[in-house]
Amino acid sequence: MALDDCLPDALALSSPELADRMVAVTFGPVLALPAAEREELLHTTSVWIRSLGSTLRAAKSLYCHRNTVLNRLRRMESLTHLDLSDVTVWPQVLLALSILRREGRLPVEIDSV
Repeated sequence: MALDDCLPDALALSSPELADRMVAVTFGPVLALPAAEREELLHTTSVWIRSLGSTLRAAKSLYCHRNTVLNRLRRMESLTHLDLSDVTVWPQVLLALSILRREGRLPVEIDSV
């Protein structure tokens, strides 16, 4: 993979301390959850953002009801204190997810963003 294909990851990984801080600030309380719940919340958030905030599209991708997606997103927001409907937080969330993936702290089943 060429550097130009992964510039955000390269930027985050060039400073491991900053990358760790971003993950901790973004997902701290979520990372303390049991693995199954943590992965479900992170996966739902990732799919929802990739669906451009469409709960219906995310639900179809996740094979669940749209209310399930909404409940998971509310849980994520209550734990992280992030307003996921505010698109200005999406880059932070996506980069933190990417860092977790690159560090092997997320299973490969959680789709790449």
